[in-house]
Formats: sequence, C-alpha cells, structure tokens
Amino acid sequence: MDRGERRFHRPSDRTQRATRAADSLHLHHHQYLSRVLVVRQRSQPSAARDPAGQDPPSGGVVSRPVRGTILIMAYHHVALATRDLAATHRFYTEAMGFTLVKAVVGPTDGPGGWAKHVFYDTGGDGLIAFWDLHDERFTAFDTRISEGLGLPAWVNHIAFDAPDAAALEAQREHWLDMGIDVVEIDHGFCRSIYTNDPNGILVEWCTDTRALNDEDRAAALRAVESDAPELEAMPEPQFHRGRTPAVTGAD
Repeated sequence: MDRGERRFHRPSDRTQRATRAADSLHLHHHQYLSRVLVVRQRSQPSAARDPAGQDPPSGGVVSRPVRGTILIMAYHHVALATRDLAATHRFYTEAMGFTLVKAVVGPTDGPGGWAKHVFYDTGGDGLIAFWDLHDERFTAFDTRISEGLGLPAWVNHIAFDAPDAAALEAQREHWLDMGIDVVEIDHGFCRSIYTNDPNGILVEWCTDTRALNDEDRAAALRAVESDAPELEAMPEPQFHRGRTPAVTGAD
C-alpha cells in the first residue's frame, strides 16, 4: 500500500501487539522500574527468511526485514510521563484521533507506589504510551521534554506522519476548530504543523513534499562531518489562532 492509500490517523488492528508490549513490562515485579536493561548482541546470527519470503525451519528465529546487512526497524512505541492523564487522554483521542488500546496497572518499586501505563494506537505502525505515576518519590517532575531540560520547546519533539498535504490541512483545521493554536512551517522537503500537548510536549504532524535523493544524503553527510557547516535560510513560520469551539449545549 503506498502512502496515498493509507488512512490518516485511523486506528489499526494492533491490540494484540499492544497487549504483548504492555504485559512484557511485568509491572508486578517491584524491581522493574529501577532496573537497567542492557541489550547484548546475540552470539548466533538470526535465521533470515529465504528470498521467497518463507519463514525459517521450525526452531529458527524469524528475522526482521533487512536491507543488505542493515536491520530495518521501526519504533514499536514511545513512552512518556504525564501528570494529567485525563487531559492527555482527551488530547490524544480527540485532537490527534488516536485509539486507547491497552493499559497496564501495577505496583512500582516504592512503598505503596503504583502506576498506569497506557498505550494509544497512532493509526500508523506504532504506539505512543504514557506513564501515570502514583509514587510519593515522584511528585515534582517536569513532563516537558525540552523546556524541562532548559532547552527551547522546538528541540525535543514528537512528529507523526501525515500521508499527504490534504491530510495535513485537514488536521490543521481540526485543531483550529477545537480551539488549539497551530504553528505551520514549510521546510522545503516537508510541511509541518505544531502544537503543544497537555504535558508541554511539542507535537507535530508532518508530510513529505518531495523524495529525498543522493544529493540530500551527500549534503547531510557533509553537515555531520563539518565543524563549520554552511547555514541555511530558515523558513518563516505561520501562526494560526485556534477558533473558539462551538457551544453544543449546557453542561
């Protein structure tokens, strides 16, 4: 299925994957949240699919797709902390159109502490998750992943894929209709709209406007390797004030 045929932020059928991901956290083990997980390379290579795409013989390990010798891998989920789960739930279901698919509730490793870990299907090929912590050790943390670290809001942010310009514009209008302020930027190779979620995290919808090519890759490598890279002219942002939501009736 090509990008133009994908449904825009419609829930996909990934509940079983979300269930496995959440359950694998083993929240009932008190030591989990304080454990440092170290991933070591397997001593034996994984068995690859043959050219016809068949699974390896029984007992083998099914590999992920590979490009040459490089493992191709996407994010399964990104997990963040929230101090207001109700507002976060409303934003990601109503403003973003995501679907709540799994929640795991269990104890932390602190006396009397517990936590909720909730997962939302983004409608693409990934999930976003939030921790709702109820532990007396964690009462004053900052959920802002940039400003909470002393950085501008635009540094650390989360960008979701919009399949085309029409989908991006539809999402912009949806945000504005909900009374959400929007920043829009044409980056040349992609267009983006931005707003903040209830946790102070910058959230973006982005759509590609052209394919990246060998010239882009060569220029990117030069920039990475240079201590004095050539500076580009920055695009002018457009600011859109959210429209006041229509009143549908008395509370």
